[in-house]
This record gives sequence, structure tokens and C-alpha cells, in this order.
Amino acid sequence: MTLSLTRSVFPAGFPVSCIDVSSNNDLYIGGGGGPNRSGIKNKIIVVKINEDLKDFTLISQLEFGNDEDAPTCLSLHPKARSFFFSFLFFILLTQPPPSPSFFFLKFITFDPKGFVLCSGSSDGTLSVLNYPSLKPRFPNLKASQDLLSADFSYNSKLLAVVTKLELLVINSNNGTKVQIINEPKTSSGENVVFRSLKFGNSPRTQNRLYTALNSIKKKDSYITVWNTKEWSKVKTKFISNSPITCLCQSFDGDLLAVATANMEIIVMDSFLT
Repeated sequence: MTLSLTRSVFPAGFPVSCIDVSSNNDLYIGGGGGPNRSGIKNKIIVVKINEDLKDFTLISQLEFGNDEDAPTCLSLHPKARSFFFSFLFFILLTQPPPSPSFFFLKFITFDPKGFVLCSGSSDGTLSVLNYPSLKPRFPNLKASQDLLSADFSYNSKLLAVVTKLELLVINSNNGTKVQIINEPKTSSGENVVFRSLKFGNSPRTQNRLYTALNSIKKKDSYITVWNTKEWSKVKTKFISNSPITCLCQSFDGDLLAVATANMEIIVMDSFLT
């Protein structure tokens, strides 16, 4: 059975492609309509969710130019007062368009200690680097499918990565495989695809992994909670009638937030009660 849950919903006002949260629980939200689409700005906004979880306040925003795409990913450093993001810059030329080998970053994420950086590109390349030296920890890994999301475990020892049909967990020191989960389904057996993931980032949730799932036949979306000691499902909860585009967790581990394709931000308890 797929359970329902209590959640708060906020209108983002633009398509959201990436989201992260700061140590004081400000939400950093990136997205937009793409290059040269009038009326839908490409930007990153910072908002404060009110304590009653019923509204938010805009703190700051950064708008991009018409020749710049929406940000594809962003990540806040867990210790320093800085964040990293990636976007595409378009130059209109009479030359032929970029070759199919042209690629861009799909995600950036830091380990909880801030000493390891992981990035995934649209050509399926996964890079794990020491930070700030940017020295590779092990040779790049190459996925057969499009990489969508990655996250480090609470103790930084594990790194989980998802494609649409596969959840791969590796040792973050040497890249060796720890666990593989294929062909995701809901508790009722509905076929779904992975979209994003987050490890629990607090002592209470450190043995949990959250995966965002989108239905193949419908537009419904779900979150499944995994026990990372046994790699068994704990629960699956229905989230929205719209696909999830990205997922983040509050700095204290108490809340989860997702963005959906219908331009909403949904905030919920991390125990999905």
C-alpha cells in the first residue's frame, strides 16, 4: 500500500530544476524557462520557509541573461558560506550547432564534511574529487544511462547514484560497488523511474535513504524510504499528481522538500508521517 502524508505546498512561480538548503534552512531554488523564452526568467532565488510551514519569504534572487540557460544544478558547501551551480551559456553563431558530444553538469554534491565533491555530467561521467584540491579519488566511472542525482551518506563512506532504472551505491573512497537496486516499483507494484535521492543527514535518519520516484504511465510521484543497513524498503508515500524534478533535505534532517513539474515546492516531515 502506498501511504499518503501531511505536507505543505508552495507555488514556485517558475519551472524548478535544482534545489538545496543552507545551515539556517533557507531554500536555494534554481530554474526557469530556458534561453530566449520571454516571460519566464532563468534565476536562482533564496527563500525562508516560515515556521508554520504555510508560507515563505523571498530573501534574494539572481537572474541570468537571455543568452544563459536555467541552472542545471546547484550545491551549497556544508561548512563554507558558498554555493556552486552550473548553467549553459549560449552564443548565437552562423556556425553549425555543437556536436552531440557536447555535455553539461547534471548534479554537484558535497559530502557532509565538505572535503569530497561529486559531479555527474550528461554524458554519463561520474567524478569524485577531493575538495578543494579537485584531485580525483579514483578514475571516473561511466554509466550506460543518464545520471540524474547523487548523495553521500551521513558518515561520508558511501555514495549513492541514480539513473532512471538503477540505484547504485559505491564506496566513496575507491569506487567499489556496495549495492545495486534495479527496476524500481511502488508498494502496489506500479512501474516507476528514479529521479533523485538523498541520504538521511542526521543521527536520527543516518540509516535511511530517500528516493524520489516518478510514475511511467501517469504523472504521479512518490518517495520511497530505504533502510541502508539491510537495503530494504521501509515505506513508500504518494507525493503529488505531478512528477518530481528535484529533492533536498533540511540541514537538521527533519524536513524534506521536493520541486514538481507543475512549479510547486512541497515540504514534508522527513519521517513521512
